[in-house]
Amino acid sequence: MKQIDRFVRRMVISFWGVIEIHLSVWTMKFPAHIRIPSTRVNSSFNPIRLKLILKILVVLCGLLILFAYVSSTMREETTGAFKLPPFSGPLFKSDCTSLLQYANISYKFTVRPEEQEFPIAYSLLVYTDVDRVLRLLRAIYRPQNFYCIHIDRKSKAEFIEIMERLKQCPDLAHNVFFVDPSERLDVQWGQMSVLDADLTCARILFERAPGGWKYWINLTGQEFPLRTNWELVRALRLLNGANIVEAIYRRRNLGRCPPPDLLPFNVMFFVGYHKHLHCFYYGRFNKPEAYHVL
Repeated sequence: MKQIDRFVRRMVISFWGVIEIHLSVWTMKFPAHIRIPSTRVNSSFNPIRLKLILKILVVLCGLLILFAYVSSTMREETTGAFKLPPFSGPLFKSDCTSLLQYANISYKFTVRPEEQEFPIAYSLLVYTDVDRVLRLLRAIYRPQNFYCIHIDRKSKAEFIEIMERLKQCPDLAHNVFFVDPSERLDVQWGQMSVLDADLTCARILFERAPGGWKYWINLTGQEFPLRTNWELVRALRLLNGANIVEAIYRRRNLGRCPPPDLLPFNVMFFVGYHKHLHCFYYGRFNKPEAYHVL
């Protein structure tokens, strides 16, 4: 890194010298250490000025090319250690344990008693990038939590085969569930299919782990947590049974929301997302009024 720093400093000094010459050319005032033969040109065309301008352009282009090359080399050196091998050969045919170790994350979680008493449910809507999905699963996985993975119907056969191999993991069988192929949806972002896939996972989590989780967090395969499970537990405990939802007020598409007087059972209409309480989904799947509203 010190050699690179010295190189960058030299390049900046050289670049500043070129700029100084360039400004001097236009003002015809050169530094004392640069000798220009005295030539009186009566016409507007000055060959000395033209040659200097061309040399300056060549030097600038060379510096730009050299800077781009050095930047790309530094980027490859810094990111080369994080490159993952492609899914092929023995790795593609390996068992579930090898797949979980594929991401090569040397992070061993520690489960505290507070986390044991506050399990969280997750749903993952995935369709591509196996390495990202595995990294996400290893980052959020805790033995006391529950997980539902929805594989998009439009995913490639290779991706589906690798993800379904996780079903063979005996350590994941008790708390990692997969949506049945007959229930998989072609999820389109911003459409109702996103909600339908989330509700499918919520139903599976409620049926296979009734009363076993406090909050449900829905994710996609392209997300990654910025907080540990313990930090999430501490934050969710402070909610004291409330929900966290996102809502953005927009004047367009107001016709999509039914007027309050048209809703049955004397309920109000809201739109929510992201973190939902367990009792909400208990009512969602056990009360006909909630099912009718959805």
